[in-house]
Amino acid sequence: MSMEDLLHEALNLVVRARQLDDAIRAKEIELRGSFDPRLTHSVTPHLWILDQYDKDLAEWETKARNALQGKGRKL
Repeated sequence: MSMEDLLHEALNLVVRARQLDDAIRAKEIELRGSFDPRLTHSVTPHLWILDQYDKDLAEWETKARNALQGKGRKL
């Protein structure tokens, strides 16, 4: 994997992280006003998205470390 590929993946992860932050902030604002038990069901997809992001980030970190170590750098 090239450094350009790793940087491309990193930028995509940053964009996804910002989108997750925005979604969390919006949900917090929505929930601040009142509690509706029906809203707890809508959290499940958000948890899956967050879990998938965490897995992708960990995978990217491993690939980046392997690529950099292959270049003779110590991490």
